[in-house]
Amino acid sequence: MKKITFLILFAGLAQSHLLSQSCLPEGITFTRQGQIDSFQVNYPGCNVIEGFVTVTGNDISNLSGLNALDSILGRFIIDYAFFLQDLSGLETLEYIGDDFVIQDAHSLHYLTGLETLSTIGGDLEITWNEWLFSLDGLQQLTTVGGSVMIDENWELVSLEGLDNLTTIGGSLMIGDWWSGNDALTDLDGLNSLTSVGQGLFIGFNHTLSSLVGLSNLNTISGELIIIFNA
Repeated sequence: MKKITFLILFAGLAQSHLLSQSCLPEGITFTRQGQIDSFQVNYPGCNVIEGFVTVTGNDISNLSGLNALDSILGRFIIDYAFFLQDLSGLETLEYIGDDFVIQDAHSLHYLTGLETLSTIGGDLEITWNEWLFSLDGLQQLTTVGGSVMIDENWELVSLEGLDNLTTIGGSLMIGDWWSGNDALTDLDGLNSLTSVGQGLFIGFNHTLSSLVGLSNLNTISGELIIIFNA
C-alpha cells in the first residue's frame, strides 16, 4: 500500500510540474561554464527539464544560469565538478523526479542553493566530496522515494541540513563496507526521520560515537547493520 501511495504522489507531482514550461525531454549535459551561463538564452522560459541533467568538468564554477529551474524530472548528476564550491543558482529547484547524485565535487563546501528542494523521487547519493563540511541547504527536503547514501565525505562533521527528512522509501547508508565519513561524530540532523523502507547501514565512520539523531525512527523494513564505527 505504501509503494502505491508513493507512486501516486510522485506521478501527481510530475504531472503538476509538466504544466510549467518545459524543455529538453532528451536531457542535457553541461561541461562548460558558458553552457550554464547561456541556458536561459538558449531555452527561454524553461523552468522544467523533462530529461536528465549532468553537470561535470573542471570549467564549471557556479550554477547561476540555472536559477529559473523549479523541476528536473529525470536524474540530476553533479560529477567531477572540481571548482564548484556551493550550489547557488538552484534556489528555485523544488523537485527532482529521479536520482540526485553529488560526487567527486572536491571544492564543494556546502549545499547552499537547495533551500526549496522538497522531493527526490529516486536515490540521494552524496559521496566522495573531499571538502564537504555540511549538508546545510537541504532543510526543505522531506521525502526521498529511493535510497539515501552518504559516504566518503571526509570532512563532513554533521548531518544537520536533513532536519525535515521524514521518509526514505529505500535504504539508508551512512558509510559503506569499506569506508565512511571520517569526521562524523553523531547522526544529529536525522531527528525527523520516522521511516526507512528498506535497510539501515551505518559503517566505517571512524569517529562516530553516538546514534543521537535516530530517536524518532520507528520503522525499518529491512536489515539493521551497525559495524566498525568508533
